[in-house]
Amino acid sequence: MAAGKTDDILSGAVTVGEVRVATALLNDVQPDELRKMTDTVKAENADVVAVFAAVNGAKLTFCACCGKDAIAHGAHAGNLVREVAKLAGGNGGGKPDSAMAGGKETDKAQTALNAVIELVKAQLK
Repeated sequence: MAAGKTDDILSGAVTVGEVRVATALLNDVQPDELRKMTDTVKAENADVVAVFAAVNGAKLTFCACCGKDAIAHGAHAGNLVREVAKLAGGNGGGKPDSAMAGGKETDKAQTALNAVIELVKAQLK
């Protein structure tokens, strides 16, 4: 399931500088599945920054990843996911290549994802 979804999501990626930025809001996807999706994306796409959000009932999870070329251009998944989660009443963080965060306001998940491109622009060198 994850491979098919990630291909669809990446086909809609937006180019920002030297990287491609992809976001997606997914329903009923468990956090471990989100992590697998981002692991696949960063392994197969060195120039991609991706942030996925999943709503499971009242629980909101964000997962971000940055491929190695995106990191070289200044992208940092941990810092990115922290800022995205703040927009949905949450927090979190992680490493430059992979990070997770939680949010409390599920109704703000899409609004938070809409901010990703501007946040990535601010990170890039």
